[in-house]
Amino acid sequence: TPLPPVAPKASAAVATQPQKQIDVAVHRIRHLNYIPRGINRLASTPLPPPSLTTDTSSSTGSSSSNNKDGLYASSYIATAREGGAVELLAVDQKWRGVATVPGLRNREVDALTWICGHGRGINDSKDDAGNDSDEDVADTKTKGGGTTYSCTSHKESERIHSPRRLFGASRDGTVFEIDFRTQRHSHVTPSGGGGVFCLESLCPECVCSDNTSIDGGKHFCCGGYLAAGCEDGSIKIYRAYNDDDTTPASPSRTLDLVSTLPSAGSAVLSLAWRRSDGKNGVSSDGLGGSVLYAGVADGTIRRYDCLSAINAARASGSSAHAISTGSVLMGGSQTERSGGPPRWRSTHRMTVETLGRRTATKVWALKALSDGTIVSGDSLGHVHFWDGHSGTLMSKFVQNENRADVLDLAVSSNECKVFASGVDSRVICIERVPNQAPSTSVEVPAASHPSEVKWVQSQAQRPHTHDVKSLCICHMKDPIGAAGAKSNAKGLGRELLCSGGVDTKVCTYLVSKFRQHRAKKVFPWPSSSPVSVANNRRVLALMRSGRIDIYRLGANESMPKKSSDPPYIVDEDKIFMGSIEISSLYNLVCADISSDGGLVAASDGANLMIFSLQYITDEADGGPREVVLPTKLAVPKKARSACSAVKFAHGSNSRLFCATTKGPIKVLRIE
Repeated sequence: TPLPPVAPKASAAVATQPQKQIDVAVHRIRHLNYIPRGINRLASTPLPPPSLTTDTSSSTGSSSSNNKDGLYASSYIATAREGGAVELLAVDQKWRGVATVPGLRNREVDALTWICGHGRGINDSKDDAGNDSDEDVADTKTKGGGTTYSCTSHKESERIHSPRRLFGASRDGTVFEIDFRTQRHSHVTPSGGGGVFCLESLCPECVCSDNTSIDGGKHFCCGGYLAAGCEDGSIKIYRAYNDDDTTPASPSRTLDLVSTLPSAGSAVLSLAWRRSDGKNGVSSDGLGGSVLYAGVADGTIRRYDCLSAINAARASGSSAHAISTGSVLMGGSQTERSGGPPRWRSTHRMTVETLGRRTATKVWALKALSDGTIVSGDSLGHVHFWDGHSGTLMSKFVQNENRADVLDLAVSSNECKVFASGVDSRVICIERVPNQAPSTSVEVPAASHPSEVKWVQSQAQRPHTHDVKSLCICHMKDPIGAAGAKSNAKGLGRELLCSGGVDTKVCTYLVSKFRQHRAKKVFPWPSSSPVSVANNRRVLALMRSGRIDIYRLGANESMPKKSSDPPYIVDEDKIFMGSIEISSLYNLVCADISSDGGLVAASDGANLMIFSLQYITDEADGGPREVVLPTKLAVPKKARSACSAVKFAHGSNSRLFCATTKGPIKVLRIE
């Protein structure tokens, strides 16, 4: 039988032009001259121990992640910019700025380092018997303070990130903690040795692990030690925690000076620390048996060995109280486990070549590998590989042919790749010979003698236009393969190299595929807009670090009525109405202008300020011009708290909403 005829297809509907929903006039401004600040230093958060990110099930014998593919143990990048501001970028949130500390105007942050704080964070997910608690997290509170959690993910994130503490140093001679909660510098401690050029954490994440049993099964707790290289040639060892501190809610009020290493004679420009290998009866969980290397401005690299008081006395053949190399100011439970308070002794000195120059070569960067290899970058543009045991030079690489300074180094997690860059923006990669350490290995290769390892320069990239001041390594969580590959068995995603410098942007590279892929650029967009507009007055306010500029926008009557009308040109020289100069030690955090343009609220790191604006016409300079005269209003002491955000109520100039750095949101009525 014949098939029935096919019905003809319905004709497609004729596309109609959508109706115009809104017609607005766009005011394009090009003269505000908003320039981002350059980058001085980058520092990535340390990786947490596996016990913090995974949970082993005894019933099934399998390991599963408590925090959903480890997303809550992701890396953060602390970025210190010129002017004193420090930003915190979330790697797994498309490099979004999650927090900012504006800092002080006269205090540049020249060095950054993280303290992992393992063993001192929130750990109330288990009951007294060590079993997992099944109670609803939303209805529970932390034991340290009254904080509630809306979900398990929030609690897991807080448990991992809360112990971490960021410390900075400045050339004004201070060491301080950068507190992103209060957006201020806390625990400011003078170094006593002049300007501080470098910081080094003495408790990396590889040391602070749960598998170390001490004193009857008690797990090791992070000591919170950090070293600071000073201008007078001395090295200060500080401790961020007291012996009684067990939670981040009760840290030491100040940084405790533990010991002072003997002066090297010139400024200490760089530091590198290598943990103890656990040999000769020395525990690998503390400072005892570790080695500290210092790059000095006189062209030398100094090695300092940390020994307990008893071991140092045996080595010198004298009594314990007679040791004088490296003064010790205080001890503690952490140092007593190694046989007494630690003592530092200078054992080696490596001299960098000068190539006929009369001035000494500056050692700007140092890195210490687990096998004893020392990598240095100097002011001649060279990257040297030293045998840290004997102090001999093994190999040399030229980062650039112009002898421009190498300012920083970075080492991959498996210690198979070393990256270097500096005044010449060329980023080079130096790799270990593959047949000695497979590049696919994630673990640190088995320790061998440095003289048995060969290095080759493999590749270079130049994504920056100006000097590169800092390099760091971070890890991006990639559970769905968005960055090019899936996470490995340990939950780690892609290992990234980050670089930053004078051109204000952060460039990221894939460590495993540095040769195949180009760098991706992260531009410095501000996390919160510095611009606020008074709609009724047609006035724009732009917040800068120390002042607020006021500009006049074009009037509504002068705007084009139709889209076909030519644009209205505004004279840029006449729209600037004046500035509100704010005399304070702190940079501005936030600002807002009321809808009628009569009030401006601003806050720095110390207090809240409110200004009343008066608009007058100035006949000077060849024609009438509207200018603004600010008057500071008195703010009650209770309402003078520092704020992270301020906003005037829409359509009302008498109410001001203030989000304070301490947590509460205040509503002010302005009369």
